[in-house]
Amino acid sequence: MSSVTPLAAALIGAGGAVFGGVLTTSGQLIIERSRARRDREANRAREARELRLAVRLVVEELAEARSLIESAAKARRYWVAPRELPTTTWNEYRTDIASAIESSIDWRHVTSAYDAINNLNWTVAHRRNTDQSVDTPASGARVSHDDNTRAVWRMIRRAIESLEKVTGVAGAASRLADEPKDPERAHWPYGDGADFDEETASSDAQQEVWEEAQRAVED
Repeated sequence: MSSVTPLAAALIGAGGAVFGGVLTTSGQLIIERSRARRDREANRAREARELRLAVRLVVEELAEARSLIESAAKARRYWVAPRELPTTTWNEYRTDIASAIESSIDWRHVTSAYDAINNLNWTVAHRRNTDQSVDTPASGARVSHDDNTRAVWRMIRRAIESLEKVTGVAGAASRLADEPKDPERAHWPYGDGADFDEETASSDAQQEVWEEAQRAVED
């Protein structure tokens, strides 16, 4: 004859059900927490990839602007219409990048560079409309040392350095790695803005004209 009373049996059964329910609930909580942790890690990884992409694209945009300014400084002619210094990528990703740059100075470098780019775009557009030279549409508007293209170039260079910090780029991978030994001297041999050496620049320009005439005679 069983020594377990019906009441005891009922209590044991109820206790087993509760214990089983606790185990099930605990297992589900562990699974949900694990899933939530994986989702968070996946989101962080996705956000890091998206940020890296945005920064890289903006760096490439700045590098294009830098190259155009260097070419203009060498040729003394701006890019031909309708081309202008690019800003589209920055306008698309600036909010995302703003949240990733912790240094206020670095952020200032980037925003100042794009402010300068916008101002130079306005200067070039104005020069196209006011330069009456017949070769302006095909050769580009003339560059003046008063345009301070070197200052804009410097801002762009600092912005590239600041953005490359975000993705850990350095050394040969940097967009600045291909610069000549003295890039300012290479692109602005007579200075620019307030320190422009007009006398030397004019003398060299006259020498170039003379040499070109001599070559034409010899040919």
